[in-house]
Amino acid sequence: GAGDGAPPARGGRPLRAWSAACSTGEEPYSLAMALLDSLPSRDCRDTAGRTPPRAGAASTGAPGISILATDLSSRALDQAQRAVWPIERASEIPEERLRAYMLRGTGASAGLMKARPELRRLVTFRRFNLLDAAPKRFGLFDLIFCRNVLIYFDAATKASIVARLIASLAPSGYLFLGHAEGLHGADHRVRCVAPSVYRLQPPAGLEGSRNTPSPEHASCLRTSE
Repeated sequence: GAGDGAPPARGGRPLRAWSAACSTGEEPYSLAMALLDSLPSRDCRDTAGRTPPRAGAASTGAPGISILATDLSSRALDQAQRAVWPIERASEIPEERLRAYMLRGTGASAGLMKARPELRRLVTFRRFNLLDAAPKRFGLFDLIFCRNVLIYFDAATKASIVARLIASLAPSGYLFLGHAEGLHGADHRVRCVAPSVYRLQPPAGLEGSRNTPSPEHASCLRTSE
């Protein structure tokens, strides 16, 4: 699951993250849990400014977080949107997060677990091919995860995909790749701040979201591979 020690939210525009090859949803939901854990309850308010009731440690609204999750497989996306997994996968999630963010199935759903609504509403799923240019409606992201996908492409295609991902980063945003993957070409705009973690250097006078994590916090957001 996503690491503990996620960055604290500090107000400003929402922190935007993109899981660019989300498969059946484990990565974006794991990231959502890590980011939710980092939000003080005063930042978890609904649009009317009310602090919502809490379920364990989970807040039912977090306007400071927006996660886009994309994949080429419609079948994988359908499963990801259902947010249901075999209970055996619970061993991969810290106990506190299980209690806060997951529901255990009963009756016909015995042996399954499901993400709580407050977690699911943070993630939007879209079908997308990494070989295509990201549509402008996607916007820019503070965090982009594209892990264990580039290994399936040739060098030229890898370089093209990475260049497009970097173009989708907000100022000071981070790109997370798999441990066996790299930038596949020099890009003076980004620098490695932790193993497999790259940060876009903003032009002079431009800054990212006030929620953009420090390099130390960003390195904690790498999910298990």
